Amino acid sequence: MNTRSFTHPWIPATLCALLSAGCYSGVSVGADSRDDVDTAPAGDAGETTEGDSGETGADDAEPAADAVSVSGLSRLTSAEYERTVTAIFGEALVADVNFEDLPPDGTIGRFETNAGLDVNIDSVDGYRLVAEDIGFAAGENVAALLGCDESPACVEAFIREHGLLIYRRPLNDAEVGVFVEFWDAMRADGSLADAMRMTVTALLQTPDFLYRLERGEDGDEGDLRRLTGYEVASRLSFFLWGAGPDLELLEAAGAGELDSGAGVEAQTERLLADPRADDTILRFHKSWLGLQSLATQEVDAEEFPEFEALRDDMIAETEAFILHVFREDDATVSTLLSADYSFASPELAAMYGEGVESVDGEQITLNPEQRLGILTQASYLASHARSPQRAPIYRGTSLLVDLFCVQFPPPPDVGTVVEFDSSASARQQIEDATAGLECQGCHVSINPLGFLFEHYDALGRWRTMDGVYPVDAAASIASTDIDGEYADAIEFIPRLAESEQVQRCVSRQWMRFALSRPDGAMDADSIAQAADEARGDMRALVGALTQTDAFRYRRLEE
Repeated sequence: MNTRSFTHPWIPATLCALLSAGCYSGVSVGADSRDDVDTAPAGDAGETTEGDSGETGADDAEPAADAVSVSGLSRLTSAEYERTVTAIFGEALVADVNFEDLPPDGTIGRFETNAGLDVNIDSVDGYRLVAEDIGFAAGENVAALLGCDESPACVEAFIREHGLLIYRRPLNDAEVGVFVEFWDAMRADGSLADAMRMTVTALLQTPDFLYRLERGEDGDEGDLRRLTGYEVASRLSFFLWGAGPDLELLEAAGAGELDSGAGVEAQTERLLADPRADDTILRFHKSWLGLQSLATQEVDAEEFPEFEALRDDMIAETEAFILHVFREDDATVSTLLSADYSFASPELAAMYGEGVESVDGEQITLNPEQRLGILTQASYLASHARSPQRAPIYRGTSLLVDLFCVQFPPPPDVGTVVEFDSSASARQQIEDATAGLECQGCHVSINPLGFLFEHYDALGRWRTMDGVYPVDAAASIASTDIDGEYADAIEFIPRLAESEQVQRCVSRQWMRFALSRPDGAMDADSIAQAADEARGDMRALVGALTQTDAFRYRRLEE
């Protein structure tokens, strides 16, 4: 989309604010509008201009002084940016916007987030290009967006209404005045479309839009701050919809409803029931279990010629399964890990072997002697078999990190490449290569878990032979709450589905996803509280997490 260059001095000042990555003074520095009780108070330098959203609910106890780990400043991810502006302006208006100009995102663990990620001049330029695209489209649709005559009251109403959605809180009078003045200046030099284009472009380059700013309630002292209603609304919407809050959620914040646990619970249930939460449910599970790489994963076409034809079927099976478990079944970790059904296409069902039949898109019953739950679906098995012979290492590592929340140190500086040959089974060669003391610290736990899945090749097909060697999938599991001897994954998975350690880890993973930051030692009570309340029910877990101190408070960086 072609746009003209912007030369108004206010916009470069905004871009400089972005480069400060959090040293934000905003457009209302020096302004004070605290006499306007219907809008948010103006902030001092270094503060956001968050509005009062009602009194603290009497039913909520204050957290302990050592509760809640530090939250860094977080920018919207590219997907959050796109979903947010699409919700504000509509799909038709942003249809031609090149969102690929947005800067690349970072990750924490497997989860996509821009928390703590620095901004450079290339990032700023990317935000400018996308904001200009959206501004250009807004200018072309000025009559529909403005919705009234070009009177001062009409312009002010537009800025207040769209500013509320863009800033995720009400603009105060000083901020509204700045944008009205900016509109008038652009209108004096150009057309009505120019004024709309430049104003929208400016709004979308402010820190209040690009960052998820959280300063807490007015009057809070110390580094532990209770979030305002608008900040809770923002957390809820980015957690459950991956986008900014809608008008109903913002109105609930303004009415003080999100200052109590009951109000947060009611909005959590509404957002989670909305179809927009489906994408969040899928994003969490696919990120958590490392499945997002399957869409672009490269597989040896000579060794596995079937893969390309089945790749999309693998992804579709797992997405349908996840949504069914979460929406239609009991949403438990146990069912996710040990269900005896799936949604494989006829072609994928054929790969799964005897005893499995499918009509495309319909639920099928699996052969329980070979497959149970998501860990025996081809998407998971193939995602963690990037190198076929090393699949036990990838799969074992995934189980420990993703399901038991084990933290591994970086591998020692030793030769870790195994040159596989036909002299022995892949399992035996892995055991030999990792037998040294420098490797056993990690591989004593990794290898056995991975070996349990040796009946599945790199595509996820059931096998009884590894080349000319019989498959040995038996293993002894230690250092978990389900230690013991297991014949294979099928014997192990039902115990895994009952593991308290796994349920606690799933709570940690959802917490990381919800807060877009790593969990810290101070979050332990919140994680345990949510896990104990949910008892393996992930729908209940989502609601329980939004009631925790870690979700409703923020600790400032020192």
